[in-house]
Amino acid sequence: MTGTAAEPLATLPTSAETQPGRLLVAVALLLILALAALLRWHGITARDFFFDELWIAELSSGHGSTFYELPLNRLVDQPNTISLETALPVWSVPANITGAIHPPATFVALRIWREIFGDSMLALRSFSATWSVVVVLLTFIAAHLSFGRVAGLGAALLSALSLANIDQAQDVRGYTMLQAFMLFTAISLLKMRGRPSCWPGAVAVSLGTLLMMYTHYFAAGACAAITLGAIFLLRGKARWQTLGAIAVAGAIWIVTWLPQLKAQLAFVPETADIFLKDRTASPLVSTLLRLISSPYRALVADERSMSVTALASGGVVLYLLALRFSRRATASGRVLPLFWLAIVA
Repeated sequence: MTGTAAEPLATLPTSAETQPGRLLVAVALLLILALAALLRWHGITARDFFFDELWIAELSSGHGSTFYELPLNRLVDQPNTISLETALPVWSVPANITGAIHPPATFVALRIWREIFGDSMLALRSFSATWSVVVVLLTFIAAHLSFGRVAGLGAALLSALSLANIDQAQDVRGYTMLQAFMLFTAISLLKMRGRPSCWPGAVAVSLGTLLMMYTHYFAAGACAAITLGAIFLLRGKARWQTLGAIAVAGAIWIVTWLPQLKAQLAFVPETADIFLKDRTASPLVSTLLRLISSPYRALVADERSMSVTALASGGVVLYLLALRFSRRATASGRVLPLFWLAIVA
């Protein structure tokens, strides 16, 4: 029929008639997860630890950044502050994040992982690799909720093949864990759509927001996008429940961690000055160009690939997404791509 009200998003590209069966999807997803695991553990111990990995391991041992205290041009008997044998209790880790500009979740989680699986290179890097496989699974769930099973499988496959994701999965750092928390939070929010009231969902969004901010300060942008998603994707009481729960999470973080953040700000000039300052002639333009080229760079994992090919491929992807949803989605359905774009931005 023409001239009638637009159908719900779920009845268009995500209807049962246009989606593969659940068994087929489950088999395909298992194969994608197996591929993701193979790619992440293949060659995971082929290169030596680099500075950041050892630093994070030391912080997870509860000693802080002791290398700052080493005297210059002198031979000293330096104790092993990385090994579990000399580690302080796990509950002392958050109070001893000295010389670094990070919240405590990565170091605490890594320490618990080390207590269970040991201190070998394989064990340490498997921490990030395991989270990365979880990210692939959560990517499927998030895309499935947003755009259907086919989109979910496609997104999971891209996540599994992404060289940027594989690279992060083989480093002893917390970025894959942050990805997982972000996707968990977004999924919790998406599951509340269409519900007039949902306290469990609001609590899950609040918990995810708190976990993100305890993992990395740069998560503040994604938390802002989650808040906007609550405003524009939810309705009625569910919206206010979620916004209230996010506000509670923010208050908890401010009370429990903001004093520590203020103490860490003294280390910004020494540890983060290089990458926080944008020295390009036009920072806004360069940021927009990086955003446009992000679909390409996520697959090639090359920060220097700001080329015509990168910009063209990213522009085509974004154009096809916009065209796809502007033609077939309802007004509420068009908010979903903007929601995910806001998180990426």
